[in-house]
Amino acid sequence: MKIAVHDANILIDLVDAGLFETWCKTGLEMVATDLVRHEINHPKQRQILDNCVKRGILKIETLDTDALTEVVVCAGQNKISIADASAYHIAIRLKAILLTGDQKLKGVAETAGLETHGVIWVFEHLIAVKLLLPVEAAERLEKLLKQGSFLPRPVCEDCIKKWRSQV
Repeated sequence: MKIAVHDANILIDLVDAGLFETWCKTGLEMVATDLVRHEINHPKQRQILDNCVKRGILKIETLDTDALTEVVVCAGQNKISIADASAYHIAIRLKAILLTGDQKLKGVAETAGLETHGVIWVFEHLIAVKLLLPVEAAERLEKLLKQGSFLPRPVCEDCIKKWRSQV
């Protein structure tokens, strides 16, 4: 089974779009680190993710002291947050896909040879595996943009237009 390690921004966008539980039906093993989980501060988002953890849908990896030391060094060397470095560390250890919208983290991960994707890829994957209709994807992505997501607006608008035309 393929593993997907999630950064906080991916988790937040999937929860805000109302798609996290749908995403968990793809057959991928869903993982985040304890440091990423602690970045989720909004009560509704935190409640949804905590419920998924309790039900075993989302696995939380806790870093031991040695791993945390490596993560801190990695964060400093690459000028990324400690939480981002923890996701990178776990993705390398698990040989997993890294899901992130952070461009610095994506660059570091791709340099290391990790497969990385953002939330648009997640939407495309949900459409491809028939868990989401294109028109629904367009509606959910519009919802994210209206809520102030930091997704690149021109890319999102192109996707929305494409998905709406796939009726």
